[in-house]
Amino acid sequence: MMEPEYSLFGMSRGIQVTVETLFAAAVLIYMAFSCQRRMATVRGSMSYYDDYDTSPMPVWRIVTDFLNPLKITFPTCVIILGIALVGIDAIFIDRGMMTLFICLVAFFLFLKSLALLQEIKIKTGKIENTKIMMYPAYSEMRNVTAAYISSDEADPFMIINPVWIRVDIYSSHEVYLRTLGRFSIPQRYIYAIEAYMAEVSNGGHWQFFANSTGIVWRDALDGLKAIGADDYAAMLQSACDKMGDALSFDRSKRCGVLYDPRRDSDEKDFVDFKEEDDMYMSLPELGDKELAYIRAHVDDFLFSALPGE
Repeated sequence: MMEPEYSLFGMSRGIQVTVETLFAAAVLIYMAFSCQRRMATVRGSMSYYDDYDTSPMPVWRIVTDFLNPLKITFPTCVIILGIALVGIDAIFIDRGMMTLFICLVAFFLFLKSLALLQEIKIKTGKIENTKIMMYPAYSEMRNVTAAYISSDEADPFMIINPVWIRVDIYSSHEVYLRTLGRFSIPQRYIYAIEAYMAEVSNGGHWQFFANSTGIVWRDALDGLKAIGADDYAAMLQSACDKMGDALSFDRSKRCGVLYDPRRDSDEKDFVDFKEEDDMYMSLPELGDKELAYIRAHVDDFLFSALPGE
């Protein structure tokens, strides 16, 4: 094979090698950085808005989405362009760059394979606490102790953290109940109340019933009564009544009634929860009532993670 006859813009051999090496190093660094950002983004983006109807996602769908050329990201385009430039240089200008070009291609394929494996593990729920869920896990609350519950720093949300990261509200009601089996009724009540308030605070009662979180409606109602939050219980009961007989633990059935033809016209409109939403904004916060209930049932809220959790 003939030796290349060209130099890079008439540069001397030493300068040319330096420029080529620096460019390849820049591509390598950008490649590693973008891959790390990609995996962090995948972890951070998993929420109840993403693919809630296919949680966990099938592997074939994850792979086809990952390899779909129409979904190629800008950083990947930049990396491919950079590697292509190094390849052109190695083939037509400086054969000494061929080894570096091959290394860049191999490293690129390695990082992409690593990113794909990470997505598969996350989106199929194989990594602990990364299955599609609404709230993050707090490592400092791996265990819930009586000392923490009685402390000034006690927070109902943190006390219920073990439930957040272990209960499945995205499948059927049977799965929801099965994943709650490890927890006490008081834990279940506070969990449902926190989930209910989080949704209503963000998007009102319509959002609560429309999202997967709506599966907790009965537990939230019973929980509000249990902690003595009668105004909240009456408000949620009113919202449930507006859902009518179609109120269900099944999300698709709830959504079917949330956007339903009006009885007196051919128009369509959302179920109106304005009265309940306005009432929610006017009621005092529930934190004190929740903590009082928790401290009256301390033993029911103690939690020790199992080995490997």
